[in-house]
Amino acid sequence: MLHTRKYEVVFVSRRKASTQGKEKEEGPSSIDTFEERWLRIKIPDDDPVPGFPIKEIEEDIVEELVRRHTEWIRLHAQDA
Repeated sequence: MLHTRKYEVVFVSRRKASTQGKEKEEGPSSIDTFEERWLRIKIPDDDPVPGFPIKEIEEDIVEELVRRHTEWIRLHAQDA
């Protein structure tokens, strides 16, 4: 939602299957589910400049992307 983009962002990703055997039996598309992770900046009631948060949400976005990428590398390094 563009009107809240400075205050909240949602990451949507495929949820990992809990059982790998089920994946083979039913096929990956039959058990695909997704999860969401919201990043929100709390705006204080006494916001000095209404509508403009003190903190930039991009800081949290970069932190979340680094966390996800590090996790991806850790998981795929085991495959190599």
